[in-house]
Amino acid sequence: MELKASSLVVLDEVGDVILLRRFEADEETLRFLRKKLRKTGLTRARVNEIIERERKELWEENAKHLH
Repeated sequence: MELKASSLVVLDEVGDVILLRRFEADEETLRFLRKKLRKTGLTRARVNEIIERERKELWEENAKHLH
């Protein structure tokens, strides 16, 4: 997946799988979304924390079934 610093991504839940995909939109829509996201205080660092936490929980949950 080719991402630029200004790229936005979407996390989609499909059954038991979380998909990460690039969000395609025109510049006006992207400006609007960036403005809204800034107001939420959600940062890349926070998103990374959430992804890491979920990854760890999913691994632990699925590892139980491997034994």
